Amino acid sequence: MLQVTDGVWVAVGYALANSILLEGREGLVVVDVTECERAARKIRDAFSRISNKSIVAVIYTHNHQDHTSGARVCFAIYHCMLHLSI
Repeated sequence: MLQVTDGVWVAVGYALANSILLEGREGLVVVDVTECERAARKIRDAFSRISNKSIVAVIYTHNHQDHTSGARVCFAIYHCMLHLSI
């Protein structure tokens, strides 16, 4: 886990693609949720050690499987919104 700056972390080495955590005043935003639920759970657990806030949104940078397939891990627990890039 790498801290980029205040409120921004990157999960590197957990999966094929990196996942980013953005901490806002009202909750967390996750950018890209990796290729599988197993990797997404590991990342979610690492993120939960950083902040106890809920995930309020997930952003996909694009629709490739290695960026989207772990989404169920976030949605099942946090019932967060989905934001799609165009």
